[in-house]
Amino acid sequence: MLPIILLATIAFAQKEPAEFGDVSMEELESKNYNDTAAAIVLFDKGNTIVEPNSTSGTTFKRHLRIKILKKAAFDEWGNVKVFGRKNGLSHVRGVCYNLENGVVQKSELTESSIFKIKTTKYREEINFAFPNVREGSVIELTYTETYEGLYLLPWEFQCTIPTRWSEYTLYSPVEGYVTHLRGSVKPTKYESKYQGKYQSWVMTNIPAFKTEPSMPDKDVYLSTIEFSAQFNSWLGIYGHLINRENFTGIIHKHHYLKAIVEEITAGFTDPRQKIMTISNYLKKEINWNGEFDLYGVDPKEVLEKRSGSVADINLLFGSMMEKAGLKVNMVLLSTRNHGYIMQEFPSLDQFNYVICEVTLPDGELLVDATEKYLPFDMLPQRCYNHKGFLIAADQYGWIGIEPMQREKTSMDADLTLTEEGNLKGKLNIIEAGYAAFNSRKIYFQDAIGKYKRDFAGNNLWTMQRNEIQNMNDPEKPVVENYDVAMDGYATRSADLIYFNPNIFLREELNPYVLPERHYPIDFETLTEKVVVCNIVLPDGYLVEELPESKASILPENGGKFTFNVSHSGNRIMVVSKVQINKTLFQPDEYLNLKEFYARLVAKKAENIILKKRKP
Repeated sequence: MLPIILLATIAFAQKEPAEFGDVSMEELESKNYNDTAAAIVLFDKGNTIVEPNSTSGTTFKRHLRIKILKKAAFDEWGNVKVFGRKNGLSHVRGVCYNLENGVVQKSELTESSIFKIKTTKYREEINFAFPNVREGSVIELTYTETYEGLYLLPWEFQCTIPTRWSEYTLYSPVEGYVTHLRGSVKPTKYESKYQGKYQSWVMTNIPAFKTEPSMPDKDVYLSTIEFSAQFNSWLGIYGHLINRENFTGIIHKHHYLKAIVEEITAGFTDPRQKIMTISNYLKKEINWNGEFDLYGVDPKEVLEKRSGSVADINLLFGSMMEKAGLKVNMVLLSTRNHGYIMQEFPSLDQFNYVICEVTLPDGELLVDATEKYLPFDMLPQRCYNHKGFLIAADQYGWIGIEPMQREKTSMDADLTLTEEGNLKGKLNIIEAGYAAFNSRKIYFQDAIGKYKRDFAGNNLWTMQRNEIQNMNDPEKPVVENYDVAMDGYATRSADLIYFNPNIFLREELNPYVLPERHYPIDFETLTEKVVVCNIVLPDGYLVEELPESKASILPENGGKFTFNVSHSGNRIMVVSKVQINKTLFQPDEYLNLKEFYARLVAKKAENIILKKRKP
């Protein structure tokens, strides 16, 4: 169990939530709720009512009150963000309260201050921009959300600022649903009545949740209660999906697709060639609209609109591969920003993405056709969240999903250093795997059509690109050649010249500085960065001091850093290589990783010293 992190002390008495508008002078006048927090949740109360037999649907009501303490909170907490069913909110009321010369001033939330952003086919993000927010303001929000049928909403008790009181109440005549309470902070009070038809959870004096570097989704660690009302087992979820027309029905039906498949794969017998051809066809014909979901629409609609969601595209992809004679299964995922999957909690709400698994003679291949700049056999980075739920014709279960290819960058530089400290020369860059994908996205999506390289971490270089290769072919590495120059790179002092030989891809700071770690470190992909730099020294200078060559390796080869420097005549060659060989490090591995980066940063900060030869 993760420890409770008491990073701030909440200095106030616990009080039960008040009625809307019943804001006390104490709440308005007080400025000492917390020494460090920019804002504090005074209370957050949610209430879900499921109508008998859910014939009339589900109603959710929320009442939230926040105290703004500092300007730093204006953007995040003066603009309250919620997620809900598309056009499902009603009875919205919001007020910002300020105390002016002892008089309470109220500023009502208006319709023009409510902004909606579509996130999926069925859900949207709603932003409430409160007027006249300032230090000392109290903002209050209430709204109602309705759902057709049975839907038990989850409830987050914890957030990134301290919370004085958080309460969730559930009225439901339905039995047999699964309840899951996660996070390190546990309820202060729990009450159940009427054979469990009424339940209430209260948490008080909840510390702010503090994020840590390389944490893909903080929400998975927040103290939250979740429910699975529709299914109480993974078998139930499998049975539901295997019979859905807008899921497996898309794979096995729509036989008109066979004619398209036969035309574009004519002459191919190799399964991988067929997969690549179908993938390339879909990436050319259909644009991903940015939506995540699990269920698709009729493939004819997708092909006609030439646009679709993740499910629209990948279910169509699976159907076309099946028409090509391949064995296809579907895999449900939770993307990195959506949270880890909890196997002990059977709920479809844990998933927001679907990909294909294809059986080949040498094993299974996971594929996705949403990203046109990725090779056909690589998944987008967002998919790597360690596990997925397999839906096959005759089985279901869990499979591991880990990156097999790296984000790989290689740089080879030939440079000349002048006595004035200037650098000039040529640079060759080769990017493979996810590094090439990232560059292609920038190259093709740049609105002004100018592809700029930030290979050195600053804009002091003057550079001219001489050649670029393979940008239009995702199956090949991206190759770029530049003429580069920088004035004043080295430092002169009397007859000495100091310069750092780690000219490109230098790690300047250690991202891991906390004394301890409470949550896993989760990298997006495996990485490899190699830099080979040949430097011609200025005439009349000798090497006075060189950094020591060194290697550092993490336990179980989790990562490796090597640095080698050699000197011959008027030339210095520096070779550095950094590899991260696994994506998930547990908290007990943190200190090793922290020390690994500390050594890496320190080594790359060391200078070479040159001394002018005496006449």
